Amino acid sequence: TLELGLHLRRSLFYRFFGLGPLSKNANESSYTRVGGELDGRVGYNFTQNWNAGVFAQLERQLVEQKHVDFLPLTNSVFPNTTGLGGATAWSEGLSVRFDNRARREYSPNGFASDLSAAFVHGISGTDNYARLSAEAKGLWEETSFLQGAARAYWAYTPGHDIPFYNQSSLGGSFRMRGFTEDRFIDKGAWEIELE
Repeated sequence: TLELGLHLRRSLFYRFFGLGPLSKNANESSYTRVGGELDGRVGYNFTQNWNAGVFAQLERQLVEQKHVDFLPLTNSVFPNTTGLGGATAWSEGLSVRFDNRARREYSPNGFASDLSAAFVHGISGTDNYARLSAEAKGLWEETSFLQGAARAYWAYTPGHDIPFYNQSSLGGSFRMRGFTEDRFIDKGAWEIELE
């Protein structure tokens, strides 16, 4: 299998509440982030459902001192947070996947999981650190009009002086929905969902 990706973005709507699970909603601040990732993965299907692969990523992020006018600037509220000066990093790692969904992301039934470990080399604005993650999700069709789903997620980024936007996070469209993107940021994060 071969996967290549390029993701570039610039958004004024990023929020930062501080680090850790006890960060307060009252500390909400705003910043603009510019950056992107160039990544690739080469894998081998050693059975119909199992795939093992290696991947690499080059990432560059910048924080601009621009914010929405109804929130304070993150650089002013959290001036000593690692990552406000931007960061560039290169990473490589290994991943193992299991997926028995007949039509992958478009299947009404099945199970998929991914376990990955990477070493991140800080080029500028960050030290070296590791990135570990595991995710499993199951789908089942209960009736012709009712769908069930479950997901378990865990991530950990051991190391020092890791930019806040590269640490483990919860919130956004996929993990801990109902909260803004990156609502909770820390070295470790986990969640379990049932729908």
